[in-house]
Amino acid sequence: MLRQVLEELNEGVKNDGKEWEYALNGWIPLTPSILKQFEKKVDAYHLTSFDNMEKLYKLQNKRKDISAFTKGSDGLVDGALSDSEVLFELEGLSSFHSPKDMQSNRDRNGLRWISNEMEGDYDYFIRNNFSVKMWSYFVEKYNLSSAMDLNGYVKKLDGKGKAEFIKEYYDLAKKLLTKDFIEKIYDLYEKMDRYDYDNDEILLHNFKIKGWYIIVDYWYGDEEDREYEENRVKKNESKFKKFMKDFKGYIVGETISKIRPDKFVKVYKDFEAINNTDKLY
Repeated sequence: MLRQVLEELNEGVKNDGKEWEYALNGWIPLTPSILKQFEKKVDAYHLTSFDNMEKLYKLQNKRKDISAFTKGSDGLVDGALSDSEVLFELEGLSSFHSPKDMQSNRDRNGLRWISNEMEGDYDYFIRNNFSVKMWSYFVEKYNLSSAMDLNGYVKKLDGKGKAEFIKEYYDLAKKLLTKDFIEKIYDLYEKMDRYDYDNDEILLHNFKIKGWYIIVDYWYGDEEDREYEENRVKKNESKFKKFMKDFKGYIVGETISKIRPDKFVKVYKDFEAINNTDKLY
């Protein structure tokens, strides 16, 4: 549900929408001015690839945000075993913290929008306390008959007209998104039946890197698989060699689901230590 940096540090996020299209759908924009009031200092984790390590180092102590988490999940494990190669341990300021991985899209400018197309009380609350108020305001402003007419009206505006529409949408959103409103979203989302597949999600900026871990796929006694993992790491050594001062060890990808704010997973100093472990958890 988070505004995200334009660099592709995080996989799997849609980035194909126009900001005025999300506004017409009544989605919630997470602009910097809206997010600022929710800042707090947190420790969190971030998954990425060897290729993106240098980008992440360059983002230290900057206002640009990345997606992070404090609670692991089966979903994160799926991503770690297919896309991610490194787990970073970070300390920074959170602009936004969702108890679960909330559905959101990122527009063409890098701004995150919270969807109102979920389920149950969560969807009902956003639609009635944000989307409907937005639609009603602009229907009256443009002297339209109904919200159905708003879509066609805005689409026909020229570039300047659309820019004025989206600016006013952002300004009104800031007024509607009070602390009580956001806390209500947290509460409703937490009550949704989404099983234990979800991790939390944090928008993190002005962070510093406390350390990082190489993620390996456990080979369960298969020497061929172990050799593959060792060769994979060696092949990418040039991408992380200059950051070794912060290296803390190896972790097994499937254990990431067990990460909690007050609990980390087993860390191994080398491949031999992993090979000799009697249990992963």
